[in-house]
Amino acid sequence: MFNYKIKFTRKKEAAEITNEKACELIDDYYNTLSNNGQAICGFEIYSDKDSIIFAIVLPMEDSLSDNYSSTYVKERYNKLKDIFDIEIIREGINIEYHTSCECIKPSWYFLYNEGNLGESPLVCGDCHKPVPLYKIPYISKEKDHYPVLSWWRAKNAMDSLWYHGLWDRFTYGENVLPKSKLNREGRKLCKELEKSLKVPVYYFIYYFCEEDDDEDMITPKGLPHQIPKVCPLCGGEWIDDSEFCKCEKCRLITDSPAWKGNRNLM
Repeated sequence: MFNYKIKFTRKKEAAEITNEKACELIDDYYNTLSNNGQAICGFEIYSDKDSIIFAIVLPMEDSLSDNYSSTYVKERYNKLKDIFDIEIIREGINIEYHTSCECIKPSWYFLYNEGNLGESPLVCGDCHKPVPLYKIPYISKEKDHYPVLSWWRAKNAMDSLWYHGLWDRFTYGENVLPKSKLNREGRKLCKELEKSLKVPVYYFIYYFCEEDDDEDMITPKGLPHQIPKVCPLCGGEWIDDSEFCKCEKCRLITDSPAWKGNRNLM
């Protein structure tokens, strides 16, 4: 991940534009970048003499390339270009987040929500690094990647409720049951992504392993608190490669009981 700042210097002919209006336009620009996967982790905005500085984190050094921009990003950028002289400045590598996938043609992917909120939910199955969404085709007849990111934000919010202490059947079930509303939505996205990418796209479901159990956490009765012995959708045997348990038929994966590593590589 890379830290960049964009310097907006107001043109003389746009002197009547207030800072409030300018910040509104920049905020709108960021939202379109975020919904297309071109920017992550939020942003900072501040003034410096006659300029407004917009500090953001990008998945890769060329993430702001026009080749990756959605229709919405181009529209917002052109509005800003009419008002400001724009300078894009590289600040350095952001060591807080993981590096992005650079595989030319991954052989498979999985949709994953256990990680930093700023990273992509789509992970390369070969290198196990997050895949910038702007590098893949749009789905759901949309013009950006909002459908995937909207699901991801909801899924992470549900995780937060569970870990915060709302340990009930609803929050836990939405996370671990393949047929819960959130997981059905995620699995549907996987099917659309697979159709678009022409390679398998699996849906990751997290289960608590015995060593993860916290005596203060109460797993609701009747719901799984360990990795199922078989695929919870079709009842077929898992393919266990000591890292993942996979069901090729249902395109479902979870951690293998033998997995002890850290698949998020820096």
